[in-house]
Amino acid sequence: MHHLIEAHTYRSYSTGPGFSVTITHHYGADVTELCDDAAGTHSQDFPNAVAPIAVPASPQPHVKPVIQEEGVPIG
Repeated sequence: MHHLIEAHTYRSYSTGPGFSVTITHHYGADVTELCDDAAGTHSQDFPNAVAPIAVPASPQPHVKPVIQEEGVPIG
């Protein structure tokens, strides 16, 4: 399963080619163990078998151009 979350709050307009942002990827793994024997089929889940690992993207910072600027109510 793939999860993607992206959120940025810009409090001013960009004066250059875009906003500078940093990117960090988070990788982890859930494991499901399956077994089929004389007693039947069994399964056991191990959520977060590999805990999330933060991996900063390189090079930092990235310049994120703004294609459309639109106000969004906060609060």
